Amino acid sequence: MTRLRTSLIPWPGGGLAQRRAGGVPWFGSAQSLGGTRYKSECYDSLGRGSDHPMDIVRDDRTGLSSITGIRPIGSGEDKFYQEWFPSYFYSFAQSHLPTSIAPIAEVATSVLARSNPSRAEVQTLNFIYELKDLPMMVKEIGDFKLKRYLDRPPEHLANFYLSHQMGWKPLFRDIKKMLMFQDAVDKRVRELERLQSKGGFTRRIRSDSWKQTVASDATIVTIESNLGDFIDARKTSVTSIERWGSTRWAPSNLALHGMDAKEIRRFARDLVFGLNASPKYVWDAFPWTWMIDWFTNTGDFMAANANRVPANASVPCVMTKTRTVTSFSRVDNFKEVYRGGDGSAVLEWLSRTLHPGFLTATAPFIGSRHLSILSSLAVQRAR
Repeated sequence: MTRLRTSLIPWPGGGLAQRRAGGVPWFGSAQSLGGTRYKSECYDSLGRGSDHPMDIVRDDRTGLSSITGIRPIGSGEDKFYQEWFPSYFYSFAQSHLPTSIAPIAEVATSVLARSNPSRAEVQTLNFIYELKDLPMMVKEIGDFKLKRYLDRPPEHLANFYLSHQMGWKPLFRDIKKMLMFQDAVDKRVRELERLQSKGGFTRRIRSDSWKQTVASDATIVTIESNLGDFIDARKTSVTSIERWGSTRWAPSNLALHGMDAKEIRRFARDLVFGLNASPKYVWDAFPWTWMIDWFTNTGDFMAANANRVPANASVPCVMTKTRTVTSFSRVDNFKEVYRGGDGSAVLEWLSRTLHPGFLTATAPFIGSRHLSILSSLAVQRAR
């Protein structure tokens, strides 16, 4: 059963006035605001024992300050604000800026791939095969150090850049993983033991590629003008979004129960170093599949469905946290007279979505690294 829970904080009152000369009483009004200064809504389901979707939305304007101050205007008159909240603060609509974060289906598939107990940390046989290119890579480093590329066509420099991005970086990354093989094998042994002895384990997966921050251009807005004084502020918005996921793996049969500690460690070592045939292994061995993985999640889909270890995963939970901070900074000529009227408002959305994960094809954001690689390939193959 779906339920809704709500938390509200109302706006406090305030006052403004223009005082007349000769002791005439106030000419003004008390503030009576509509809406809420803080509002939180939670949509979820009753009951425990199973995962369920959830959405939490918070609109928090408690960080916005009221205006207080007195400004003499001559002839014994003055203008007066007493803890008065600018009308703009409680009437403007908060919204998140557009982002290009990875879609939920892609994150769910990646969560399954990165948490699968059958996953390989290093494709050892592919690594050995690719060592055949090492002499040429070393020669290119020597040519670059000796500046021999200066009198050669541009494609030689493109070759050097591609060698760095597609050769040296993956090579050092795999070597680093191999040097930490003992730790990786120990972790996989503990994972297999938890899978069998405790009926499964839960993994939470995060990635820097599932984070993004975007900012809006600054705009000048009039936040208050009830007494004829235009009080302006610079308005900026910053939206940050992050996704992560979790899933539970449970054994599908008792295939590992007959193994002793030595056999489990040998099995874990084979898994870590990819010493078994799998669709993902074959996929990584083909040239140009890395570019296909820029636009699809084929590699993750194959890794998610590897079944060297007899285990089943629950439907992944994908969490999304979107937070937008809208800030106001006074820029008018009355800052020294009327204090306040600045601060920040926060709009936050927390979501939990259940998604099984599947093959996706997207048009990714082409960053500087991707653009550099594509440019080098174009130079390399240009006539």
